[in-house]
Amino acid sequence: MANTLNFRARFDLNIDYSRTDIVTNQTGIIDKYTFNFDKTLTNGTGGGQADILIHNQYNISTPLVLNLDSIEDSFGEIKDIDAIKCLIVENLNTTDGALNISIPSKGETYFLGANGLIFVWEENKEGIKISESEQDSLEGNIILSPFTSNVLTNIFIVGSSMESSS
Repeated sequence: MANTLNFRARFDLNIDYSRTDIVTNQTGIIDKYTFNFDKTLTNGTGGGQADILIHNQYNISTPLVLNLDSIEDSFGEIKDIDAIKCLIVENLNTTDGALNISIPSKGETYFLGANGLIFVWEENKEGIKISESEQDSLEGNIILSPFTSNVLTNIFIVGSSMESSS
């Protein structure tokens, strides 16, 4: 019996920016911003779909390479991720412990400082393509490189395989 995955990401962000005028000593709200994100992925491998869920916590002291061509999912099965649809990396260190998150197949590196969070959402059919090429053996990986030792990190990946949805 195959596992099915239905995934929903939802968060609300409300920011009020205020300042105190040093001459009049009056405080007023200068700007308000509200952002609501509510997206759903259904089971499958196409656009708006995913069939792989991975979440782990790591205490990283040296570079950690997550091989997405052969990685254990949250249900204990070895999976081959073809595309990442959602990537969340949370740095649980509160005062120090920064790291770089590299996604060679996307050609991007993200900096994540202490107490930081990175959220990447690519729900289209291709997502963040992970397929490894012969020219670059790192393409099928995510690499987490800490600047200090003992960077406690939560990693959450929702992706799709190359298999057809069932």
